Amino acid sequence: MTPMQDLREFIVSLVNHGASDDLLAVIIAIDKRFLQKEKEQIIDAYLKGYIHYYPKVDSKDYYNQTYNQNK
Repeated sequence: MTPMQDLREFIVSLVNHGASDDLLAVIIAIDKRFLQKEKEQIIDAYLKGYIHYYPKVDSKDYYNQTYNQNK
């Protein structure tokens, strides 16, 4: 799990325990902006390494296998 995914789960747990609707707006902002940006950076970094080492796994598959194990 990436740090951004961990942060999102923490905020969701706060909302589930009665936190304000304003906090829910923060979660939506994280999903729409920061998690997508983090995903793009991870995929880009993997592709840069791919050029040098030629792994057998596509960069998007690598991301999903590494960071989306619970989904």
